[in-house]
Amino acid sequence: MKKTPWFESPRYACLSLLVTLFGCETGAPAEYPPEHFPPKEPTPVAAPAVAPSPNGTRWASAMPDNVVAEVEGTRLVLAAGERCKKYRSLPGLQFAKDTLVKDACIELPDNAVIAVMDGATLAIVATNGLRIGRNVVFRAKGHSGNRGARGRFATVAYTPATDREIQALCSNGADACACPSDEATLSVLRGQGGSNGSAGGSLRLLAAELVSPSNLTGFRVDVSGGDAGPPGESGVRECTRGSVSCASAACAGDVPIASAGADGRVVVSFSGEKGEAFADAVRAAVTPANVSSELARASTLVEQTATIDAEALQKGWQRRSGEDPY
Repeated sequence: MKKTPWFESPRYACLSLLVTLFGCETGAPAEYPPEHFPPKEPTPVAAPAVAPSPNGTRWASAMPDNVVAEVEGTRLVLAAGERCKKYRSLPGLQFAKDTLVKDACIELPDNAVIAVMDGATLAIVATNGLRIGRNVVFRAKGHSGNRGARGRFATVAYTPATDREIQALCSNGADACACPSDEATLSVLRGQGGSNGSAGGSLRLLAAELVSPSNLTGFRVDVSGGDAGPPGESGVRECTRGSVSCASAACAGDVPIASAGADGRVVVSFSGEKGEAFADAVRAAVTPANVSSELARASTLVEQTATIDAEALQKGWQRRSGEDPY
């Protein structure tokens, strides 16, 4: 019988691994890798002492922001009463948000069409002079409402029960086939109401002096509210029996009627020798004629400007200066 050498025995193998296994005979587990150590509890940090609060009541809300919003552009600075030697152009010809354009000397060039959209307000304040060219137009009319959807069916058939009934409906100049009286049938013929028109924009023109070489030739302002959208097309009922046939008028009973948008407002105030005459000319160029209004005559331009400045700040208007022409 062949004997196994001592160095090939299982016991020798076990002894050679003693460094890593601590002892094969005892079954001791291998050491856990570092990531399996149980987490150490953090050392508690002493909280800083909190000073006692003084007696009193805190404000219920934050202090309102009374800082004037940043103005886009750099304004000219002229002393009060100083005449303008050059003018800066209106910064843009389309305004979709409430905007205050304020500068010493502002010019509306010839043939300018200035759009004031979506019921916005445009205030132009020229602290020294406002120059208006020929054919200047402010287009601030509101958008017209959309047309309503048409009825589900163009026609609905109706067959009278007797010849006498069809003759009464469709012969000898009678009123023809009548629209159905029951709501279920009428609703599929009735067109839908249109949408309301949007409000017209508003315009405010203030100037220490208005200059117009053309005497406001071609000047126009339209702040009308948008037209109401028309109702959708309604269908008809068709009465037929045998060879006799006729149709009703459009079955549009009880279609909701849309409303026109509210008119905007126009405020003008000009100082100077011809200020009153120019203000009358501007008001005469406004559509519709009954929307024109005027700031209090007793107030000065400084007071009027302060009022608009405060409103612009309170309501978050955009604030811009004039621009040097190219």
